Amino acid sequence: MVLFNLYDDWLKSVSSYTGFSRLMLILRSLHVNVDKTRGIMKPNKTILTKPNHIWPSLNDDEWIKVEVELKNLVINDYSKKNNINIASLTQLEIRDIILGMELPTPSAMAEQISQVEAARRGEGATVTVQTTN
Repeated sequence: MVLFNLYDDWLKSVSSYTGFSRLMLILRSLHVNVDKTRGIMKPNKTILTKPNHIWPSLNDDEWIKVEVELKNLVINDYSKKNNINIASLTQLEIRDIILGMELPTPSAMAEQISQVEAARRGEGATVTVQTTN
């Protein structure tokens, strides 16, 4: 019997949240571009993968560099597909993009806002405020 752990031995040096985030980032970047992800995770032949491990055996500093590059890969792909400036994204939006959530594009958001405003104008409801002493 062969047993594989998706986290390899990451949880010995990082928190479970960091391990989960790293795994989601790797899987998302593999979904975006397999070849670039492989090139980022294993840039040269000296990086080996231990037996019974799935991911390359990197130290914590190397993993941080890999995570930054993978994040940039995913965010750049999203910005190209949706014609969005990366600088305009918030940290929450970046997290949602990495986790694979579908965010509405700015044009779709503007359309929703205009629909709500049109519905509000169409109601013709007036608000009366009464104050008493």
